[in-house]
Amino acid sequence: MNFLFTIAIYNLLFFTGRGFAISVSKLLGIKLKESVFGVFHENFYIIYTLFLIGNLSFLLNFFTPINKFIVLIPIFIFLFFNFNNSLPSNKRNYYLISNFCIPFALTFSTFDIGFHYDAALYHLNFQEWLLNEKIVYGLSNIYAPFGLSSINDYILPNFQINGNFVGLHFLNIAILTSLFSLLFSVIFFDNKSSYKFAGLFVLFFCFFDNFGINGGGNGFPNFQGIGKVDNLFGILFLLIVLMYTNIKKENYIDFFDFLIFTLLILFSVQLKIFGALFIILYVDIFINFYKIEKINYFVFLKFFTFPIFLSIFWIIKNYIQTSCLFYPSNITCNENSKWFSNSAKTLTEDTREFHRAYNLDKNPYDWFQFWIEKPENSILFFNFLIFIFSLIFVKKLLFNLSSDFKINNLLIFIFTNILVLLFSSPTPRFFIGPLISIVFLTGLNVNSLKIKLRREVFSYSLIFIALASVIFFPRINSYKKGFENPFIFTQLNIPEVEYIDNNYWGVRPKNGELCWININCTESTANILEENLNSFKLFRILE
Repeated sequence: MNFLFTIAIYNLLFFTGRGFAISVSKLLGIKLKESVFGVFHENFYIIYTLFLIGNLSFLLNFFTPINKFIVLIPIFIFLFFNFNNSLPSNKRNYYLISNFCIPFALTFSTFDIGFHYDAALYHLNFQEWLLNEKIVYGLSNIYAPFGLSSINDYILPNFQINGNFVGLHFLNIAILTSLFSLLFSVIFFDNKSSYKFAGLFVLFFCFFDNFGINGGGNGFPNFQGIGKVDNLFGILFLLIVLMYTNIKKENYIDFFDFLIFTLLILFSVQLKIFGALFIILYVDIFINFYKIEKINYFVFLKFFTFPIFLSIFWIIKNYIQTSCLFYPSNITCNENSKWFSNSAKTLTEDTREFHRAYNLDKNPYDWFQFWIEKPENSILFFNFLIFIFSLIFVKKLLFNLSSDFKINNLLIFIFTNILVLLFSSPTPRFFIGPLISIVFLTGLNVNSLKIKLRREVFSYSLIFIALASVIFFPRINSYKKGFENPFIFTQLNIPEVEYIDNNYWGVRPKNGELCWININCTESTANILEENLNSFKLFRILE
C-alpha cells in the first residue's frame, strides 16, 4: 500500500503542476513549454503544486480553519487541463523513471520513518492550530517557535490521512523524487542540456554521501524526520541557482520564465527567511528583463498583481501572528502592537546559542573549535571538504573545461548565504542548498572528458552510479522492514501524552517539552492572556 500511495500522490502533484503550467500558458497565449531554463519543464511541476497548496491554505486561514477538501478541490481542478494536452511521446522513458521507478525505490523509507524532534516540539501543534482556528493574533506568544513556522506548515496538514501522519512523508518523497528526476533528465534524457556534467557532479555528491567519516554525510539532502522543510528549501535553492545561471548565460528571459522565477523566489522567502537573500539575484534579473523584454504594461500588471498580492498578505500574516513583518527579525517588530512581546529577540539569541553561531567578539579559531566539537558539524565539515577537493582534483585531471560562463558572482552570493548562516544558525541541515549549489556550479564549465572511453563503458558507469544513488538513499533498515511486510500501509500516529495545568494559561507536558498536537499546550512560563478581537483570538503576554 505504501508503494501505491507514494506513486499516486507523486503523480497527482505532478499533473496538477503540469495543469497549472498549461493554464498559465493559455492565459499568456503561448504553447506549453517542454523546456524552461535549459531543463525539462517537468522538473518544476511538483514545486508549482506545493506553491499553490501552500498559498491557498494560508489565504484561506484568514477566514476559516484550513479544510483540506476546500484547498485540494480547486487545486485538482488543474488536473483537467491535462486532458487536451498529451504527454510528449519522446519523453516516455523519462516519465517511466521519474513518475514510477524513483518514487517506488524511495518508498522503502516509509517503513521506518519517524517524526523530527521539531515536529513534536512545535510544527505539528502549529498545524493543529491551522486546522482548528482561523488566523490567531499573537500566536507566537503561546510558544515563540510558532513564529518560525513556514508555508510548509500550511502545506502539510492537507496530507494527514485520518490521524495517520505518514502522508506527510509521501510529500517528502515527492520532493526528493523531483531532485533525482532533474538529475536524470539532464544526464540521460536531454541531449541538448548544457547541465549534463553539473548534474553528474551533483549525482556524485549523492553517491559519495554514503561514504566518509562516521559512515558519510556530506551535505546532500536526506530523509529527515517528518515535519521539516530543509529538503524542499535546499532543492528550491538549487533550482533558483540553475534558473539564474541559465538567464545570465542566455542573456534573455521571456515573460513566462520571469513569472515563474518571481513565484519561486517568493516561495523561497515563504519557506525560510533566508530566502530573502535571493532578492539580490532577483533585482539583477529584473533589470535585465526590463531591458530585454518588450513589456506590455497591462499584461505585466495583470500577472504580477498575483505575486505582489501574495507577498503583502504573507507579511500581514506574519504581523498578525508575531507583531513582526519578518519574524524573528526584531527590527521589523512593532512594539506598540497589543500582542507584542520580546519573543523574537529571545528566540534569536537562544537559536544562535543552541546552534553555536559565531559572534564578532569571539576569536575565530576558538569559535571554530567550539563549533566543530558537535559531531554532526564535524561530520558535515570534513566530509564535504574531502568530497569537494577530490571533485575539483578529478575535474582538472579528467575533464575538459570551457570558459563560456563565469560563476564568480554566484559563488560570492552562495558564500554570503553561508556567512549569514554562520552568524545565525550554522546547523548542517541549513547548508543543504548552498552546498549542493556549490557542487552544481563546480560542474557547470565542464564540457567533455579528456580521456577516451568506449561509449558503452561510460554509459554503464553512469547508470550504475545513478541506480546506486537512488537505491542506497533509503537506509538498509528501511529495506529490511519493507521486505518483511511489503503490503502494509504504515501507521504513524501521535503518542499518548500526559499533560498538567500551567500556572497561567493552558497545559504543559508532564514529562519533557513536546506538546505534539494539543493546541492548549505551551512551554511558555509567561503570563499569557487570551482575548477576543472581533471574531479572532488574540494572545498577549502580561508583564
